Amino acid sequence: MRSEQKVTRTRHRRATEIRRPVLMQALRTRILIVCEGAKTEPHYFEDIRLHSRTGASDIQICGKECGSAPISVVNYAEQRWMEANKDFDQIFCVFDRDRHDSFDQALARVQALNKHGFTAIYSYPSFEYWLLLHFGYTRKSFVAQVSRSAGDLVEKDLSNHFVETFGVSYQKGMKNVFTRLQDRLAAADMAARQALKDASQTQEPNPSTRVHELVAVLLTHSHSAKN
Repeated sequence: MRSEQKVTRTRHRRATEIRRPVLMQALRTRILIVCEGAKTEPHYFEDIRLHSRTGASDIQICGKECGSAPISVVNYAEQRWMEANKDFDQIFCVFDRDRHDSFDQALARVQALNKHGFTAIYSYPSFEYWLLLHFGYTRKSFVAQVSRSAGDLVEKDLSNHFVETFGVSYQKGMKNVFTRLQDRLAAADMAARQALKDASQTQEPNPSTRVHELVAVLLTHSHSAKN
């Protein structure tokens, strides 16, 4: 009798050991991030991934593979999603308003794909506005000039803060930006939320951003994966 009970317990343990990886695989969330920038945005999100020690198979980040036009970002994200047999739970398309003609078209396409897990992470006028919010709240409008785009003007303000704080100017494509600004993340998140609220109330989106929403997803994903 004891022998039979021992065999039964052994079989139950082995069955549990077999089921556990299957369950973990079922609970695993796969994220695809496609950015219009070839370096700046991919480096930033890759920095978060490395910081959180999340596997590259769980969070895939693309940038240089697609064009810089917002609609090309969405088209490439949809292509990757189809090639992966739709095996992504969340697909984020990261692009800027700036001077892009296909911005509205890209938003409409992502909205049509929302039911499949697609989300647009867009910024007015550029991704650097999110970084600028790490140095304090501002809703100063950035308007293109003859020789400079609105995005260029955001970069100028951001670079001034970098020089004052870190002793180096901000450069597109630079690495370790998330690491440098990590201690200011909570304040930037609050500022981004306030900017969106104000943009909604005033019907003036310039400047505003949704990058904080993706950052929150990545950090939450990391915490869930570790637990």
